[in-house]
Amino acid sequence: MATEMHNLACNVIMELSVREANLIKRLHLLAFGKVMIHHEYNRPV
Repeated sequence: MATEMHNLACNVIMELSVREANLIKRLHLLAFGKVMIHHEYNRPV
């Protein structure tokens, strides 16, 4: 029983970490895009 619970917990944690990783990647790309746009607008001519 304990091992079943442990496996279930591990699966849930794995799923969450995968989702979190995807979310972090998206947020990172979003932030990077904003920074790039910011640099484009503020580039001295």
